[in-house]
Amino acid sequence: MINISVYIDHHVNTRIDLGELCERFSISRRSLFRYWKKHFNSTPAAYIARKRMQLAAYFIRNTELKLFEIAEKCGYSNQTYFSSEFRRFHGMTPHEYRRENIFRLISENRQKENG
Repeated sequence: MINISVYIDHHVNTRIDLGELCERFSISRRSLFRYWKKHFNSTPAAYIARKRMQLAAYFIRNTELKLFEIAEKCGYSNQTYFSSEFRRFHGMTPHEYRRENIFRLISENRQKENG
């Protein structure tokens, strides 16, 4: 399961097909789900979604990439779907998340300047 999770971590920005993943690691779909649940207490799809949302949050906080570019870099071909998933995961839209983090960075920088 660790090898599969490492593979997912390195390919989170691409389309990951669970059937192809099973073939690559010579494991049945049923076994993948059973062992994954035992080791990670979630499903492979939930793990992939969580990793993608963590990556998206990183890009939103630390880059000036446009949201459609971030969606693509996180393995989403549809920005609308990406935005709805982001909102479901983070409780706010990508725009709101970026705005909140910009204000946080400005505030932190002012505090550093004022000592």
